[in-house]
Amino acid sequence: MKVLMGKIFDVFFKGSKPALWDDVAENWLLILCVVIALAAVITLCIVLMKKKSADSEQKMQSKRPLFDVRSMSFAAMCLAVAFVLSFIKIVDLPQGGGVTPVSMLPIILFAYIYGYKKGFVVSFVYFLLQLLQGVYFLNVVQFCFDYLIAFTIIGVAGFFRKNLVLGTIAAHLLRYASHVIAAYAFFREFNQTGINDVAYCLIYNSFVLIEMVACVIIVVIPPVKKSIDKMKQKSLKGSR
Repeated sequence: MKVLMGKIFDVFFKGSKPALWDDVAENWLLILCVVIALAAVITLCIVLMKKKSADSEQKMQSKRPLFDVRSMSFAAMCLAVAFVLSFIKIVDLPQGGGVTPVSMLPIILFAYIYGYKKGFVVSFVYFLLQLLQGVYFLNVVQFCFDYLIAFTIIGVAGFFRKNLVLGTIAAHLLRYASHVIAAYAFFREFNQTGINDVAYCLIYNSFVLIEMVACVIIVVIPPVKKSIDKMKQKSLKGSR
């Protein structure tokens, strides 16, 4: 089994060291909790998607284009604000990443207001914009987890149109998980702290969790929440 796992890592995770079974055994409870949390979020997204009524699905799948003038204009504004905020690093980490002034929030708000379909499209565009800031490319798998998945997954907030807080948390946790996986598979050799590799990867990427807390605080402020809900109602009326 060890030989088989070693070959899998050699093929898909070139440039990284295969995970030691002892290390996995030592942190099995923490790894299990992360896997369960991810499975719960993904399952919840699937359930929410299936709960949509046939009538609402038919309206969403009308012959009209996915983006109208209103949604396209709002998408451009959200992308511009998010892109500018992502350049501002309150804390800049040595191996990439850092705390920004809630740079994901504009994309989350767009997905919440206009739904997951438009949300994933805008999130993917945001991923493309992030490439302009510079890319650390080790291999395709690392690139996917650190960039493609990490930023495109923000559109998951569109599944939570009845609860912005849950959408905000889900988007941040999935991005956090994506970065942690990339960190553990490819960058744990940078761990010079003395703590185990799993804890190091979880702590290093906690900048995403810091931004998550800040985003949640902002969206629960009554005037902000009221304004967001008004924009959502207007988008729903425009889609009818």
